[in-house]
Amino acid sequence: MTPRYPRVRIPGSVKWNTWSEERQQLVENSWDRLTARDTVRIIFFMPVDYFFLGPAVSRALDYYVRAVDGCPGAFSNYRLRDSSGPLSLHGWTRIREAIHRTEPWVAKEGSYEAMEAARKDPRIPHLYVSGVQDSGFFFAYKGRTPYRRPSFDSVSVLLVSLPTEYLEERGAEAVRELALSIAAKLPFQSGHAGLALDCWGAEYPRLNTLRHVIFRHPGFDFRIAGVSDNMGDHVDGVHWLNFLGPPFLKRLGGAAGLRRRLQAPSTTVQRVARERAVVSLGPWPEVGDVTLGDNLPAYREFASVIERFAEPSPWSEQCGRRVRPGDDMELVRWWYRFTR
Repeated sequence: MTPRYPRVRIPGSVKWNTWSEERQQLVENSWDRLTARDTVRIIFFMPVDYFFLGPAVSRALDYYVRAVDGCPGAFSNYRLRDSSGPLSLHGWTRIREAIHRTEPWVAKEGSYEAMEAARKDPRIPHLYVSGVQDSGFFFAYKGRTPYRRPSFDSVSVLLVSLPTEYLEERGAEAVRELALSIAAKLPFQSGHAGLALDCWGAEYPRLNTLRHVIFRHPGFDFRIAGVSDNMGDHVDGVHWLNFLGPPFLKRLGGAAGLRRRLQAPSTTVQRVARERAVVSLGPWPEVGDVTLGDNLPAYREFASVIERFAEPSPWSEQCGRRVRPGDDMELVRWWYRFTR
């Protein structure tokens, strides 16, 4: 039986400022759209410079295009560092060219300004292939800046988003197959697939409108759906499918060691490639419902196993004066919802 998932569609507007040459001042812009939407998210973190990833990322895009082909609104626009537009033949050509930039080079290091300039170098692929507005469809990739001595937490990131309706209509096996197909070609360090809230703008102002959802349904990931390139040697929380590569899998005793430590009947451990595996917390993603006593015990068990590798709360030192008193502690409480 196909589960039915809560619908989360929060209307609002995204605001930003631009400089007006005519008025010689900053002008506020506003974009009406959903500021939060339920989705299925697939993401991989790879400690590899972008010019080694072209074929694997191109294949991942092929798998995504094949998986969503025929879905209304799945393809609309593209965005690169230096251009954007509709997904015409020209747009697809630009996307493939960006992915296949393979000539090695080393970014300049030194001052903060030099480092920022290197991160924004147009040779480094940072791209989005998106569906129509609020559809829940998009494919994103951000390559790692090729410094001579990369930061320990610097990674390339590949992200896929699907609407929850895709999961309900095609089934969990279709999502699992897409995630595993992509994973098989990538040198990932970690990754996951599961239910998420695609939030636009910072999470802080969204807390008021989403509090009733995220604390009732712990299976929803609340992080912004942007591309985080500093995951480093941490695991990004607990999800339906949890991909573990070196060094995490080895430190956890390999796939066999993980199987022995995870006792939940619905949990499985499957080898993806050499030194890489996926931990599945059930045949379908679950949101849970604490009002009914469903606090996702399999998710809590896995959280206890990987706790020493888990990413620290991203809000502990960031909130400051940007939220109401007490909201920062609520965000931290949500982050540790499976371990405390």
